Amino acid sequence: VDQYNERAKLKGLAIDTDIKSPENFMFDELKVRQVLSNIVSNAIRYSSSGTIQIVVYDEDNFHVFSVKDQGIGIKIEDLPLIFDRFYQGSYKKGGTGVGLTVARTWVEAHGGKIWAESDGVGTGASVIFKIPIF
Repeated sequence: VDQYNERAKLKGLAIDTDIKSPENFMFDELKVRQVLSNIVSNAIRYSSSGTIQIVVYDEDNFHVFSVKDQGIGIKIEDLPLIFDRFYQGSYKKGGTGVGLTVARTWVEAHGGKIWAESDGVGTGASVIFKIPIF
């Protein structure tokens, strides 16, 4: 989070966190940081105002990580496709279209699941992933 605070402030964004220390910490911290980094970077890229909320907690034998923004949102028809390699929809605000594919790869390598939620364009988006507690 610290590495993105300055970038967020430059865009007029705030980053709010609610991070509960995971119990039974048994995951590759570097890979999970990479996943979070990609998701937070996207939230900043696709937001022009508001708050980015980062929440981490344990629930039902999973570590749950959620990043929610108040940005441009995701078209409903794009939701199942955003984790596909090179897919950028009509957004194209930089990047190569592989960041979320890599995020999905690392999450699934941990036995987890990743998904996005949005009510459509102009409504913001959430990207959530969970990995099992071992």
